[in-house]
Amino acid sequence: MTLRKLRETTRLRLVERGAPADIVASYLAHWDSELLSEGTKPLPCPDCFSDDKISRLHRVSSPAGIGIVTCPACGVSFEFPDFEGAAGGQGTWPTRR
Repeated sequence: MTLRKLRETTRLRLVERGAPADIVASYLAHWDSELLSEGTKPLPCPDCFSDDKISRLHRVSSPAGIGIVTCPACGVSFEFPDFEGAAGGQGTWPTRR
């Protein structure tokens, strides 16, 4: 559930930045393939992806009920509803569901 919320948040970021539909579709396909890789590949930053780069989003410490990820390459951060996460879970991902 949590990663679906993050996926939607990052998809909306691409749309807000004016990414063409084919880029958004490519991003979502990339995101989904990363989840199927059982964590061996990075969940991509939408800003970097739209600039033809792949950068891993990193989870940072956050209050209960809110997830926060940041991209070390471009510095963008995203907040998303996180009803499964633990506050202070710096560097760890929520359950992949």
